[in-house]
Amino acid sequence: KIVRRGTYHLFGKDVQGFEIHYGVSRHYPLYFEEGNIKGTFVHGLFNDEKFESYKQKQIETFVDTMRKQIDVERIVRALMV
Repeated sequence: KIVRRGTYHLFGKDVQGFEIHYGVSRHYPLYFEEGNIKGTFVHGLFNDEKFESYKQKQIETFVDTMRKQIDVERIVRALMV
């Protein structure tokens, strides 16, 4: 079993992550890229402050949009019937 944390050069960038897999695959590289499709055996690529900040902003934007679009009081009243 391989468990290794480190810096990996993937898709033209250095990223922090970790490998966890059983054995070594000679048929499959550490990452794959073809057109718009990308994949990797490296985990934890999105566990960083920049991504968390981006994710939080997207969630807040979605919640704000839903608050404007949904009549929550009407839904609550319907549930009380």
